[in-house]
Amino acid sequence: MPLRIAALLAVLGLLASGCEREDSDAKREPRRATRITIQSLLEPQTKKRRQGGLDATFYVTADTHFGYGVPKDAPGSRNVLTNPLGIEKTHRVARAAMDRLPGRPYPGNLGGEVGTPLGVLIAGDLTESGQPEQWSALLEYYGSSSKLPMYEGVGNHDFWDIRQRAIERRGALWYSWDWGDLHVVCLGEAPDSKTLAWLEKDLAGIERDVPVVMFLHFPFEGPYSDTWFTRDKYDDKLFAAIQGYSVIAFFHGHYHGSGRYQWRGYDVYNVGSAKHRWHSFAVARVTDTELSVASWNYDRSAWDWWHKKTYRRSSPPQE
Repeated sequence: MPLRIAALLAVLGLLASGCEREDSDAKREPRRATRITIQSLLEPQTKKRRQGGLDATFYVTADTHFGYGVPKDAPGSRNVLTNPLGIEKTHRVARAAMDRLPGRPYPGNLGGEVGTPLGVLIAGDLTESGQPEQWSALLEYYGSSSKLPMYEGVGNHDFWDIRQRAIERRGALWYSWDWGDLHVVCLGEAPDSKTLAWLEKDLAGIERDVPVVMFLHFPFEGPYSDTWFTRDKYDDKLFAAIQGYSVIAFFHGHYHGSGRYQWRGYDVYNVGSAKHRWHSFAVARVTDTELSVASWNYDRSAWDWWHKKTYRRSSPPQE
């Protein structure tokens, strides 16, 4: 309460200073009317809080590279679903696998079965060269299903036209949403200064114990991690921005591989690619207390690897 009173007094002081007599001969720009709502200073600020009962399953893939291997003279009227060419053949297998996985037992010590996924996150390089027809093919395979909504982020292969189309879909190249208690953040290709400024405001709207997962295109470490994101130290700035929050996982692409590593104490998952040989995607599940991630290889119809961790010891109390 003392902080709110101080803020109120500060506003009243500003109002009083604005009533001082001005030199009538001085040429000044007309003042813009400023509307100050005193009540807003007195109202408690609301943040997203954990409610309990979280059980969210979702897929994560990357490097879809639509257009790769498709002949330049391919007919524009071609149905990409029934007459796939190039990498579209790989995506037909991947999408069929995504549709069949619910109900399949998880591997090893994960326990249980794959639940109904809430959506598929795509961590960049949506297209091979940023052509409109490549974007259209992406939407046909991943963006047209109401049962499996697509949440896309751009990559370095997604040039101007694709970025504009992504902005039209989402309002920006970075965005967030909630699946129950889970807060999901798309950081686009990777966070720059504008993205980080937005992220700080976004995270300020949730309580510190709300579980958060983030996805971006560029990796933090390992092969192909020498990008503007790491060279210009934006990874350091991202690390600073997330301190004190319950970030339980990062997902990325760019390097066409699959696996898990740790970056400064955070679990990071490289989720596979339709391009080249790591034909896999991640199946993630988040509950009130645990995170599990398993990689499904859709060429072999088998699990490649899996990981499970407890990120909190107990569920929130039910109100």
